[in-house]
Amino acid sequence: MQLRGTMREDSNGALSIGQINTQALAKKYGTPLYIIDQGCIESNISNFKSWFSSDLVETEIVYASKAFINGYICRLVAENGLGIDVISAGDMDLLKKIQFPMSRVYLHGNAKSKQEIKMALALGVGRIVVDNYDELQRIREICAEYSYRANILLRVNPGVETHTHKYLRTALDSSKFGISLYQNDVLSKIKQLSSDPYVRLMGLHCHIGSQINEEAAFIRTVEIMLNFCAEISAQTGIGLTELNFGGGFAIYYAKRDTPPQLSSLLPAIVRKAEEQIVKRNLSLKKIVIEPGRAIVGEAGTTLYKIEAHKTTYSGRKYLMVDGGMADNPRPALYNAQYEAVVVDKLSVDKTERVAVAGKCCESGDILIEDIMLPPTENGDIIAIAATGAYNYAMSSNYNGLPRPAVVAVKNGQEQLVTKRQELQDIHSCDVATDPL
Repeated sequence: MQLRGTMREDSNGALSIGQINTQALAKKYGTPLYIIDQGCIESNISNFKSWFSSDLVETEIVYASKAFINGYICRLVAENGLGIDVISAGDMDLLKKIQFPMSRVYLHGNAKSKQEIKMALALGVGRIVVDNYDELQRIREICAEYSYRANILLRVNPGVETHTHKYLRTALDSSKFGISLYQNDVLSKIKQLSSDPYVRLMGLHCHIGSQINEEAAFIRTVEIMLNFCAEISAQTGIGLTELNFGGGFAIYYAKRDTPPQLSSLLPAIVRKAEEQIVKRNLSLKKIVIEPGRAIVGEAGTTLYKIEAHKTTYSGRKYLMVDGGMADNPRPALYNAQYEAVVVDKLSVDKTERVAVAGKCCESGDILIEDIMLPPTENGDIIAIAATGAYNYAMSSNYNGLPRPAVVAVKNGQEQLVTKRQELQDIHSCDVATDPL
């Protein structure tokens, strides 16, 4: 397994993260257990700030919280000066509770409710990213009723095809997200906003997908979006000031992944934007990106305990662990692949070909289809790497399983940041009435 962040093999051949033995963490907090490498996150944020910077325009890093959100990560993001994008009233309520600077909040979503829009306006979120014309009309009506004026970005679909799982593509012409910039009425709709008393069009937003490896797709997106800004200026007279390119930067999960070199890609995005802004004499003052997975993905590790071994009649060997698709649905959803180790046997020869199976009552609950590991026993702890994004965030109580705890580690210190659900938590909303 490729070691990431502060992962190290200690003198006893065991895995440590943040200078803390992972076997000790499993014993103290139980399993399954999410471990968050704070040092890795802080290093990633520092790199993004360094690589996505410009002398011509303001640059902003906005953390895509759908990858992983709780009070701890939101505070960490705030302390490091990043913005944050959110999806729902639940997300905004969390930010309110921890006193996140609302001017640095971007509200996303393709089906925002009246409640969510009202809440965003009342809290003073920095930008509402408008997905469709129905939503735009709803925003206008709420602003008229409550005397608000909304700062918006219009999400447009640049039609860039990417080579990722079909569920992760968001910029195809058939996507549910955004307004195609090739629609006949898009410029006339934008022109109407120039004198709108209820919304202030600050700029455009786009997002071409997730876990994208091709650098060319990002550069092509910059070109298309800058061309469209120039067309808007020429056809409507509107000078946009902000352009948000979204995120989607891939990370390394397993050998099939070839993520882009962000140290060269991010400066290339900035250079391309600067070049087009100057060449076309555009009024843009700010460019934005929204990384999520690329900040927290490789900072996460999940620990599992082996509960049972099985060799089928066909000869396939399974390790049965105490978690699965309830705490990591990505293999079942996207055929996601992962690497793993037995935490106290890093230097032991890997002589057994096995599948790592989850405990949910689904044939598709296989965390790793095929991996070479050293001989194992029941009770051994397995660490699956790169589980920081879309694991805790997408976890569920399927099969009545409690959501795992989350522990942050750094420089030999540990901190419980999300407690493990107790049995009474799982059905806490159940009214438990008698049948009719």
